[in-house]
Amino acid sequence: MEKLLSTKADISKTLKQLLLDYQNNENSIKTDINGLKS
Repeated sequence: MEKLLSTKADISKTLKQLLLDYQNNENSIKTDINGLKS
């Protein structure tokens, strides 16, 4: 049972990290596009 809980915590940690990375990528893509326009 404990193993399951820790796995769940690891998964949510990983998901949060992925979301953060995704948001950072989105932001840098936007700035790249804006940089190309100017």
